[in-house]
Amino acid sequence: MSNWKIPFILILGLALPLLAFSQKSNSKDVKKGMISPYEVLKWEDEIGLSPLQRDSLRKNIKSSELKFDRWNQELEIEMDKMAELLKRDNVSERVILRQMDSILSIEKKIKKEQLILLLRTKKSLNQRQKQEIKVKIRIRK
Repeated sequence: MSNWKIPFILILGLALPLLAFSQKSNSKDVKKGMISPYEVLKWEDEIGLSPLQRDSLRKNIKSSELKFDRWNQELEIEMDKMAELLKRDNVSERVILRQMDSILSIEKKIKKEQLILLLRTKKSLNQRQKQEIKVKIRIRK
């Protein structure tokens, strides 16, 4: 896998579900409802994250990252197949569209898992912690 793809995918990883929702809604409103697990870990002491919460969050992140790694490898293979198909002089539209469906299927899995991780992160925090992390994020921007 290219060196730039892994960090790029991880950086965009949590933003993609937000982008998917933003097409017909105000993306600022959607972002207000989401909390990144990486932000929570960054501010864990300041928001009073318990050891149980921290361990659960890390377990969720690890589980998701393992899936992301597998799917990113699959995605690279499918993208390479698409590139090869597009190099051909004569390739049917049906074949190209079927390959695109394969790519989109993997991307859908990735986006769903990203959303699941965001939702589990939010659910793991109490109301005070949610408010404090939002303040920390807002001040930093």
